[in-house]
Amino acid sequence: MLTRDQLLSNRLPEIEIDMPEFNGTIRARGLTAGEALEHFETMGEKTRIEAISQLIAVSVIDDNGEKVFQNGDAETIGATWPNSALQRAAFEIMKLNGVDLEKNLSAIEGEDLSSD
Repeated sequence: MLTRDQLLSNRLPEIEIDMPEFNGTIRARGLTAGEALEHFETMGEKTRIEAISQLIAVSVIDDNGEKVFQNGDAETIGATWPNSALQRAAFEIMKLNGVDLEKNLSAIEGEDLSSD
């Protein structure tokens, strides 16, 4: 059985995502429960491209676990990243966060998200 200390000191899961469009990889971390609620509750107020770009912006971290992107970078991500890179990163980050991909797949697969 896990102890209180173990439960309160748990690190968020991380994943490396291959990004051939940028000739490298990115590291993303899972969202805390509070971050996930905030993000997914406001999705209806945003276009798909805005919601997905914001998810990427809050999830991508450096080797020290610090966020790579600053507030406001989500718009630039959506406007400049290739669609294939956006979809791959979003798919892997959503999977890392336990999102029901069967239910939400149409938001990131088979559509050109840059047209939103």
